[in-house]
Amino acid sequence: MSKLLAKKSGETLSEHTLACLEVSQALLESLPVHQKEKEALRKDLVLAVALHDVGKAATGFQKVLRGEQDDWQGKRHEILSASFASSIAGISSMTIFAILTHHKNIPSDGISQIYGC
Repeated sequence: MSKLLAKKSGETLSEHTLACLEVSQALLESLPVHQKEKEALRKDLVLAVALHDVGKAATGFQKVLRGEQDDWQGKRHEILSASFASSIAGISSMTIFAILTHHKNIPSDGISQIYGC
């Protein structure tokens, strides 16, 4: 079986996830807040980062990354990632939201980006 890719460059999903986890921990430690507050954030941060790209494991997404098909017909890997994450007991809604929005933001009025208003 081929390795799961995260990027067209050949970076694997596991390499990408580990790199993101390292960066997220460094960012967390650099926050100008007390250690107690950092520890309160750590679990949600680790889960969000660890799961943010699991949707890229989908067969169609892998075919795009490997150049076997041109596109994924508008499907979003972060929706699959959030769906998978939501099956984990006790995962917070903020963690799910972070996964959903790690590439796209939610318009403040809920429709602007959809309808181009």
